[in-house]
Amino acid sequence: MHYTFLLKNGLRVIFIPRKRSKICSINVHVDAGSICDEKSYPFGTSHFVEHMIFNGSKNYSTREDLLGIILDKGGKRGAYTGYFEQQHFVTISKQYLEQALNYLSQTLLYPCFTEEAFLKEKQVILAELAKNESSLERVFYTKEVNKTIFKSRALQNYPLGNKNSIENATKVNFIYLVE
Repeated sequence: MHYTFLLKNGLRVIFIPRKRSKICSINVHVDAGSICDEKSYPFGTSHFVEHMIFNGSKNYSTREDLLGIILDKGGKRGAYTGYFEQQHFVTISKQYLEQALNYLSQTLLYPCFTEEAFLKEKQVILAELAKNESSLERVFYTKEVNKTIFKSRALQNYPLGNKNSIENATKVNFIYLVE
């Protein structure tokens, strides 16, 4: 059994109670997948933002402080950018539910985008792209099959972006997307 309700701020919540479980998992799906990159932003912008939000926030100036909210309590967290959405999640002991919600609100609503973090994440994403380029299956799928099937340029490209779009990215691209 599950419950679905809409908060005053427009956030749709699906609640699936598990009374016997000692852990909770929170998933937030944001309408900010790579398809959003097609018209206004360089390819890979949504994925880049996903990386950037873990580098500090309004109340937690460092990556370590921000991630410590979850990791210091034995929880795990992560994110993923697909074609149609970003997914952000936390899995943690039920007793730390409030901290998990605080973490998600800090990363999603109040991220800090410093120039230093931007340059660091650019290198991380370029390395991620290089790793994916070494996979023949992924290259075939994203470069050949998607281009044949989809008319939308955003769906023809891999959500990570491409080497050219990431190398030429500027911090300004990301600030506008978040706002």
